[in-house]
Amino acid sequence: MDKIKCPTLVIGSEGDKLLPASCSREIAEKIGCELYLYGEEYGHCVFDEAPDYKQRLLDFFNK
Repeated sequence: MDKIKCPTLVIGSEGDKLLPASCSREIAEKIGCELYLYGEEYGHCVFDEAPDYKQRLLDFFNK
């Protein structure tokens, strides 16, 4: 992961039981990138569950 140099956004969820939020935090820390964590109300399929997910991606790509 230390070879990743491009802007990166890690998105996770506190409610994800497959890839816990602690893993998302660790990945973002190792890459040195932006991190956004949704709350407990969303699980592993946050990309299907969170209504603002696509807008969050667009905002990141438009920076």
